[in-house]
Amino acid sequence: MRNNRKAITARRFALSAFCILHFTFCIFAQTSTVSPYSRYGLGDLQGSNFVQSFSMGGISTALRNDSARPYYINSSNPASYISTGKFTTYEAGVSVSMLQLKSESSKQTVNSASIAYLAFAMPVLPKYWAISFGLQPYSSVGYKVSDHKTLDSIGNVDYLYEGSGGINRVYFGNTIQPFGNAVGRLHETEKFKNLQRQKEAYRLAGDQCNFEKLRNQIYHMDKRKQNLSTFSAGLNASFLFGNLESTRRVLYPNNSSNQFYYNTKNSRTMRIKDFSFDYGVQQTFRIDSMPKKGKWKLLCDSSGNSGSKNRRELKEKVRVTLGATFGMATDLNAKRDILSFSYFTTATGYEVPKDTMENFTAQEGTVSLPMSGSAGIVVKKGERWLIGADYSFQNWSEFSSFGESSSDLKNSMRISLGGQYTPNKASEAKGSYWKKVQYRAGLKYYNTYLDLKDTRLTESSVSLGLGLPVGFRTQFNYSVLNLGFEIGQRGTSENGLVKEQFYRAVIGLTINDKWFQKPKFD
Repeated sequence: MRNNRKAITARRFALSAFCILHFTFCIFAQTSTVSPYSRYGLGDLQGSNFVQSFSMGGISTALRNDSARPYYINSSNPASYISTGKFTTYEAGVSVSMLQLKSESSKQTVNSASIAYLAFAMPVLPKYWAISFGLQPYSSVGYKVSDHKTLDSIGNVDYLYEGSGGINRVYFGNTIQPFGNAVGRLHETEKFKNLQRQKEAYRLAGDQCNFEKLRNQIYHMDKRKQNLSTFSAGLNASFLFGNLESTRRVLYPNNSSNQFYYNTKNSRTMRIKDFSFDYGVQQTFRIDSMPKKGKWKLLCDSSGNSGSKNRRELKEKVRVTLGATFGMATDLNAKRDILSFSYFTTATGYEVPKDTMENFTAQEGTVSLPMSGSAGIVVKKGERWLIGADYSFQNWSEFSSFGESSSDLKNSMRISLGGQYTPNKASEAKGSYWKKVQYRAGLKYYNTYLDLKDTRLTESSVSLGLGLPVGFRTQFNYSVLNLGFEIGQRGTSENGLVKEQFYRAVIGLTINDKWFQKPKFD
């Protein structure tokens, strides 16, 4: 029996390694955006939200698992990994999008698909330490933009901008919960045991006054330790890698005024390989009862001070989780190749170089990744209702690449609101299948980092989602198929810009599995 469990564990590790290698191969070959705005900065940022968060408007900073499965991974806040409990959790997802581009004079629709994420989380020391690792796209570049101008001294000039590539993220996260067993340690102390014995003695003696005093004292001692035990702090160490390629052409159509001008082409390839770090904290407070309306109820005589206000126990406990994250400003090591030359095009379409203006290979430099941060709150009522809000920012005005900054980049800000409802979340619940489904919805407003032609680009969206239990569920295994859909818009078609109407769908699979179980029989 023990040998069989070892073999199963070995197969799981082998399967995990194979999935990572396969995902790594696929992620290099994909372009998950076709937005003309991916031309700026590091491209179109993909975010680190999995489908559960995506379906709730992107709330993630205070998102944390509770006492009932299924358990999810929240890589946006590394302090959350400990909430997967004693279970190993797998997450994988793919994304499909349709983008409608509209300018003042034209309209275009393009589609794209990509792998969204692959991640694992597992406990190392339950209640104290958990880890997570995974792969995600960090940013994506994919655009082809043209512009036409007529210059007084030259005539007609066409500008063509093309870009492709992206940056990927491999992360390894750790969460510590230093006071994870605070309640258990409290119950083992002699002081706590003596209070329990005294309380029982007062109850048997019919001394209601002192009994209530000790009961309240013990309750508040327990409550403080319960709140303390949920404090967690985490760190994500991310390795960012990938290539960003861009080409700029200046074309002079043949006419009488510019026939002596050669076309020019500037090609740049930037390769990034370096580490970045982000940190997170979370704290949960549990509310078990609420004060009743009315006067104080005196449990002792009129000269005592042991009176307490009537309280009513909540049938469904309320949990309030606060969270915060911080990403350090980091100078990423990078290399770039630059080739600029003039050329003319033959009648058959071949480019014939004339003069080389720039030619650099493996030029070393840095890309400044700006500081970021977020704060959030999530309120849960029992195992059914969840609502949350997030505020996040990133100082893109401090971004630079090889010492070059851009006035088009400004500090960004995002606000997210979202919620989830599960009619009956208990994993062993009986009854209708649709009562076990998780229903999600959210709103998002994003003041982006782009300020083009004196116009600040904003983005707004609405999202919906479902968490569908699938497969055979036991005390050791639980699987969920997650579906998320988002509709929104970014930018404007005025002032020579492009308005984007986007439709995104994400499909993800979550698996909870219990590893390293001690066998009952040898």
